[in-house]
Amino acid sequence: MRNTIKWAGYEWETQERWGDIHPDKTYNWYDPSAVEVQDADLILKSHYNPKEFVVNDKKIISSYGVGLVSVMDILKSRQNYL
Repeated sequence: MRNTIKWAGYEWETQERWGDIHPDKTYNWYDPSAVEVQDADLILKSHYNPKEFVVNDKKIISSYGVGLVSVMDILKSRQNYL
């Protein structure tokens, strides 16, 4: 299930498009609870929030949740820069 937020006129995913943990950087994972919008401000946090994953057929614990956003509609966001 993908978590999304609305911010700055766009819809954003609170993870990378391919998932919520990078298979080569398992010390942190993309945690939707580490993303917050207050008024017009986007706040990305990091915090100790262990979570279990299966990466490369191994069960691991990733210790830190980090905030990350990826724009959902790349074409729409690029039009604003033209």
